[in-house]
Amino acid sequence: MKKYRNNTGSVNLNGLKPWSHEKATAYSLAKSGYAVVFKKESKRYKTQTADVLLDGVPWEFKAPNGKKLSSVERNLRRGKGNNIHR
Repeated sequence: MKKYRNNTGSVNLNGLKPWSHEKATAYSLAKSGYAVVFKKESKRYKTQTADVLLDGVPWEFKAPNGKKLSSVERNLRRGKGNNIHR
C-alpha cells in the first residue's frame, strides 16, 4: 500500500495505478488537507465504483477537455449522470 503524506493530507494509492491526472488531482487535494484513498473497481457486471474516497466520502474525478468552453460544459453535463454513491 503506497501512501503519500504531507503535513495536512494524504494520498493512499491502494496498490492501484491511477491515471496521471487523477494522481495530480489527489496530491493537490492532499495539500489542501484532504485524505484521498483510491478505490478498486468493482468486478460486478454493470457496477460503477467511485474513483476515490475523499475524507471517507465517495467521489468521481472528472477531467473534461475541449477547445471551447461550450465543449467542456457539454462534457460535464454528460458526466453528471455518473454520480456514484457507493
